[in-house]
Amino acid sequence: MSYRTDGMSFLRGYWLLFLLLIALLSCSANGNDLAQNQAESRVAIRAWVEPKNLIAVHQQVIVNIEVMTDTWFTKGTLIHRFEVANALVVSNQKFAYNSTQILGGKTYVKQRWEVAVYPLKTGDVFIPSITAELTIKSEGGDLTGYLATQPFHFKVNKPSVMMVDDVAWLVSPDVRFQQDWLVTRATRESQSEQVFEVGDAIQRTISLRASDASIMLMPDLNHLENADNESYFFYPGPVIRSDDSNRGEYWANQSQQLTYRFKAPGEFSLPDMTIYQWNPKTQLLTPHTLSGKRLTVEHTLLSFIKAYFPQIILFVFTFLVLFVLGRRVIYRYQNAKKEGLLPLWWQYGRAIKLRQDVMAENVLYRRQLDESQQYCLVESTSSALKKQILLRLQRQRYGKKQSQSARLKRRDWFNLW
Repeated sequence: MSYRTDGMSFLRGYWLLFLLLIALLSCSANGNDLAQNQAESRVAIRAWVEPKNLIAVHQQVIVNIEVMTDTWFTKGTLIHRFEVANALVVSNQKFAYNSTQILGGKTYVKQRWEVAVYPLKTGDVFIPSITAELTIKSEGGDLTGYLATQPFHFKVNKPSVMMVDDVAWLVSPDVRFQQDWLVTRATRESQSEQVFEVGDAIQRTISLRASDASIMLMPDLNHLENADNESYFFYPGPVIRSDDSNRGEYWANQSQQLTYRFKAPGEFSLPDMTIYQWNPKTQLLTPHTLSGKRLTVEHTLLSFIKAYFPQIILFVFTFLVLFVLGRRVIYRYQNAKKEGLLPLWWQYGRAIKLRQDVMAENVLYRRQLDESQQYCLVESTSSALKKQILLRLQRQRYGKKQSQSARLKRRDWFNLW
């Protein structure tokens, strides 16, 4: 039983080896036939780049791969992937460009493929040999094989000093840089577009669209913002990127939402945004700027209380203390006034203010009595000015002719004190 099993395994392996040898011989024959057709100018392949000179860093370079035959293609051509050092290789083309051309009296059918290459550094960029797998019609039937292009290179330079990491820049012949604003109010009250309250938010949507560019080389706009700001919170949204192509036109799209929520009152500005476009067609550097906004943010009642809560507590406490002390002072003053216990200087000043000369004179006598135990004002003073004023007071009070104009002035009463 084991001998029979071993024999079956040997026969199966033999047939597999036989079929593999036949396939290899067939592929080798097809490859030789395709090479022979290439030598006889019945099939050809070539590759070149566009543009051919003045290529900048990050500029789109189109590698064209063209295959042609004097018969026709019976299957789609497959362009093998290839890598380029210090460059980004992007193949977005789904279908080849088909055309015909008459050369030497023969009509050739052509297929052209485009692969976009974006150099990342200056210097020489080398494009390796590119392999194409194709099937053409021959006298003996379909002929499948491989053709390879010749390697070549091109030079890349950096034409502007603005092409550095801390500057937002890109290389494109057509750039569209736009923005939209959306305001979200914390309250439903209608206000001016330039006046906000603490808690309000404004959303800024930035859209960037560039032709002949790649989303992987689009500038980062977040570093243009000042995230450390005492007046607002900054919330950058996710960056949405997409590539699209149509009939040889390549576009890179990028959009992002930036939200500012105001946390403090005052006047401040949302920053401008500037990117620099290097146009490979005109060889010119052009700035594109999105204007910011100058805003005024005001307090709400709640935000004002939160912002100045310690000061409000201190003010209320101070007011209550002063109110209680004031009540006590007024109460004591009223009692002292009723009982005549107010200070003599207070009673004297109040009498002068109210032009109560009799009361002022009585206060002077009380002060003289308290200080020197004397009742005579004139004899107790050595000041000539005070004696003169006191004599005038006596003539006014006790003279035969009393005149209202002879009343002492407030200055005289103050001199007597």
